[in-house]
Amino acid sequence: MNVGIITIHNVSNYGAVLQAYALKELIKTKYDVSIIDYDNRHVSKSLDYVRFGASVHSCLGTVKDICRIIPRIRVIPKFKNFINEQMDIVPYNTDQVGSFDVLISGSDQIWNPACVSQDKKFIPEYFLSFSEPNQKKIAYASSCGAYEYSSAEETVLGDYLGSYDALSTRENKASKFLSSVTGREVKHVLDPTLLLQKDEWLDRLGDNNFREGEYILLYVIKKTLLLKKVINKLKQELNVKVILCEQGLHFDNVVDEHIRDAGPRDFISLFNNAKFVVTDSFHGTTFSLIFNKPFFSISPGANVNRISSLLEVVGLDSRVIHNENSLKSINSSHYVLDFTEANERLEAERQKSKDYLFSSLEM
Repeated sequence: MNVGIITIHNVSNYGAVLQAYALKELIKTKYDVSIIDYDNRHVSKSLDYVRFGASVHSCLGTVKDICRIIPRIRVIPKFKNFINEQMDIVPYNTDQVGSFDVLISGSDQIWNPACVSQDKKFIPEYFLSFSEPNQKKIAYASSCGAYEYSSAEETVLGDYLGSYDALSTRENKASKFLSSVTGREVKHVLDPTLLLQKDEWLDRLGDNNFREGEYILLYVIKKTLLLKKVINKLKQELNVKVILCEQGLHFDNVVDEHIRDAGPRDFISLFNNAKFVVTDSFHGTTFSLIFNKPFFSISPGANVNRISSLLEVVGLDSRVIHNENSLKSINSSHYVLDFTEANERLEAERQKSKDYLFSSLEM
C-alpha cells in the first residue's frame, strides 16, 4: 500500500513540522508513505527570511523579521534541512498524487480557514480535492481549531467531508460538531505527536543535549501578563534559570536565555532536558506529556479548547491556568507531577488512535 499525506508541513513552526513527521513515521512502520509537498504560501512564507505583504499587519511582520534577521538566518535552514531530510517529501503534481492508494489529510489546523488563508477561505487541497475516484480518503486528527463557521460555511464543509471514507479530528468538541455537520461518526483521536513515545522520539531524532543543566522551559505563543506572573513565581520557588524557546523579540527580564534559533531536533532536546515546562501551546502541552515533564498550560483564550480536550482525556486538566485565581492556587505540590495515571490513560488512547488509523487504512 502506498499512502500520501497532505498537511501543514513546510513552516518554521515546531508543532506543525513534528506532527507531520510523527504521522508519517508511524504509518511508515507498516506501509510506504510520503508527505505531499503542497505549497500553501500563506503558511510556507514563514520559511522566508523576511516576509512581505501589503496589509498593516504584514508590514509590522516585515519590520519584526528584519529586527531578528540574524536568528532567522540561523533557524530557517534548520527547518528546511529537517523538512528535506526527514519528511519523505514528494512533489504535488497529477502523476504523483494519482499514484497513491490512500490519501490522508493529516493533523494540524488544516480545516481552520483563518489559519490557512489570509482571506479566511477553505483550501480545497486540505480536503483532498485532487483525489481520484479509486483512491481511499482518510482524515486523521484534522483540526478546525477554534474557528466558528457560518451556516454557509457549514454547508460547504459538509460537502467537502462527504466523500471521505473515514473521518477523525483531534478535539472532542470538533468531533461532535463535525458529526452533526456530516451526519456520520467523526472519531476523536490523538494528535500525531502523541502517537510516538518518548523513546521513539529520541531514537529517531536523538538527544543532542542542546541545553543542559536545570531550567524551566518556556514555550509560548502569547506573551501575557498572566504568563509573566506564572514564570516569576516558578523561578523564585524552583530557583532555576528560565529558557525561552520561540522566534519572537524580547519578552521579559525574567527570561535568562532567549533561544530564537532552535531547530526541530533542538526543540526535542529542550523538552527532554527541562526540569519544568510552561506553555500556552497545544504542542508544548503534548511534548510535556510525552517527556513526562511537570508543566503548566497557560490558557491562550479561545484556543484553550485544544489543550483542555487533551488534558481532560489524561486526567490532568487541573494543569491549565485560566486566570489569576488559578495562579493563586499554585503551591509546592504542583512543582512535581506523578504521570502514572496520565501515562496509562495516554497509552490507552494512543492504542485506540493507532487502531483507528490502521483499520481505516486497511478497510
